[in-house]
Amino acid sequence: MVPIGLNGELDLSVLKNVLGMKTRLVALTHISNTIGAVNEVKLITDLAHGVGAKVLIDGAQAVGRIPINVQEIGCDFYVFSGHKAYGPTGTGVLFGKFDILNTMPAWQGGGGMVKDIHAGTATLKRAPHKFEPGSPNFAGIFGLETAINYLTKIGMHKIHAHVSTLTSYALQQHQSVPNIKILGCPSERLGVISFTINGRNLKEVAAELDSYGLDLGVGHHCAIPLMEKYEIAGSIRISFAMYNSKSDIDALINGLLRVCHDI
Repeated sequence: MVPIGLNGELDLSVLKNVLGMKTRLVALTHISNTIGAVNEVKLITDLAHGVGAKVLIDGAQAVGRIPINVQEIGCDFYVFSGHKAYGPTGTGVLFGKFDILNTMPAWQGGGGMVKDIHAGTATLKRAPHKFEPGSPNFAGIFGLETAINYLTKIGMHKIHAHVSTLTSYALQQHQSVPNIKILGCPSERLGVISFTINGRNLKEVAAELDSYGLDLGVGHHCAIPLMEKYEIAGSIRISFAMYNSKSDIDALINGLLRVCHDI
């Protein structure tokens, strides 16, 4: 495991030291789901490939916010959840390099993956079909395709610029709220900000903000080791999407000022 600094960034000096000829797979997130730090995925991929390791990137927080080109990154696998791309829940995408997928064994059996079968023998189809047994989730797939086409029509560069503007604006506006401590200060943060409030129970704060019409995440965000790093039990998380605006952030800041006034 590669540690992060208090700024929320991966310690790449440690990564360079731990990578070796025994390293088989390097798995990382493109954008942190808690801090919003944007990892240097191209650099990390190059370092991993330098020792012969494969690279898997979790792009759940990136897919609906930034343009993604897996060829430019050079990663071997890239995955994301469909609902993070404004598609149906229960869907997702796994990109894998074709030559690697064809050397991998199928992990599950079922109709649709078999090219030819006889008593005692079976020949599987080439990737990706050999990894898709049984009846596909047609409704979910068509819904996800529609969502991806919708994002493409808007333009991922335009969405990226909008979310980046909102992130910078929110960080600036949070400075006016007393007793707030934002987790991390990465050199590049996008779409996600987490914080604690001195002297307040975070679940109570989230419930109070909810009564103002503000929906935020609260808890450890499936990142307990990160919470341990900051020596906290959890945090409140705000997450920006393409449909958010500066007025949403202003409403959040006003709500936080009301909450913090009660401390």
